[in-house]
Amino acid sequence: MADFWSEEWFAAVNSSADVLPSVDGLSFSFDVEVAESANGKVRAHGQVTDGRLSSFVSGKFVPEVKGEKADVSFVGKAKRLMPIITGEQPALVAYMLGELKVEGEYQLVVDELVNRGDAVAFETFRADVASATSV
Repeated sequence: MADFWSEEWFAAVNSSADVLPSVDGLSFSFDVEVAESANGKVRAHGQVTDGRLSSFVSGKFVPEVKGEKADVSFVGKAKRLMPIITGEQPALVAYMLGELKVEGEYQLVVDELVNRGDAVAFETFRADVASATSV
């Protein structure tokens, strides 16, 4: 198991994404900001290409064009995000409770990825990430 937000953890997340099937035409960039982690405030940036996680790395999004932002941003505290990773709380519930903020083009995730994606494959991905995460 890898410590949450360590380089080993990011490698495990990226490797676990192999189970996700393609969703043609669904591509977007995203940022994740986690407050109150063991390392303070931490950030990561990722890319979804045709419905699959193609990249997820530690660090802040660096735009190619000044002023450009990621398509979607997720913001939350570590203690509120861990139940999502471990499967104790669905992400939608955390969002509705205000424990997970989703900013930007949220419909790419809420409407497109959730409705067009494979729920079983996504749960397998989440479980793989949870089993690789030291809590």
